[in-house]
Amino acid sequence: AIQGPVTTVEPAFATTAAESKNIVSCLLSKCSVPFARCITNPNCLANVICINTCNGAADETGCQIKCGDIFENDVVGDFNKCAVSNMGCVPQKQDDGSYPVPSKDKLVQKFDTSLFNGRWYITAGQNELFDTFPCQVHFFTETSPGKFFGKLNWRIQ
Repeated sequence: AIQGPVTTVEPAFATTAAESKNIVSCLLSKCSVPFARCITNPNCLANVICINTCNGAADETGCQIKCGDIFENDVVGDFNKCAVSNMGCVPQKQDDGSYPVPSKDKLVQKFDTSLFNGRWYITAGQNELFDTFPCQVHFFTETSPGKFFGKLNWRIQ
């Protein structure tokens, strides 16, 4: 098994009225079409509501991931891409250092990424948020030496 650092960056949802106003203002000015599509799409709206119920939960990240698993569709993906990734309307929590990058001597010095080319079935795992879904299949293609593209597929029941 390949092991390495895992970094998650969670949305830092608004905690004050001013922060909420800033987020909505950004959504209206920078993501108006994905935002409108989201609030008129039952799955996307349900996803936003679900994620907001996760705020402050003991397992906030796991809760947010489960919301995404339950309510994911193209509208959700387009909205998240604009609001979180492209325009930064939803501020991100800063990395707290829980998963530090290992020192160079702990890294594999040479790894042939072409070994990943092809179809890989995931039959077992240790992380209930990502590894225990039935029928997972991942496709990898080396795009250049040391880099590869992955298409990950799984079914959520």
